[in-house]
Amino acid sequence: MKLTNNQFKILKYVYKHSYQRIDTYRNFRGISSSQRDSILQALSNNGLIKFSIYNSFEADSGEILQEISPYAHPVTTDSGDILIQEKQRNFYMFFFSYGVTTLIAIASLIISILK
Repeated sequence: MKLTNNQFKILKYVYKHSYQRIDTYRNFRGISSSQRDSILQALSNNGLIKFSIYNSFEADSGEILQEISPYAHPVTTDSGDILIQEKQRNFYMFFFSYGVTTLIAIASLIISILK
């Protein structure tokens, strides 16, 4: 599934702030509250998040809300967690494989110029 930047930004926020009420969410730059609610509903329809009425993992009995309400607590599902973790792993694998080798190449170039 391909997510837009705004959808991924909100999914990542839900991943980091699970069981926080929707009405306490900070405003995202460039995303109005109505857009935020429609993105949350789209993520829910795709099975990446669910809406809980409970405010902690311990109290959550698995009851899921179908509609967004100001007192709903969005939580990422297993597929949402996997999507976030896969994106982070891909970033770190890219950074370490290309970033470190580039730094080594630049360092060797500088050392060879100085000699």
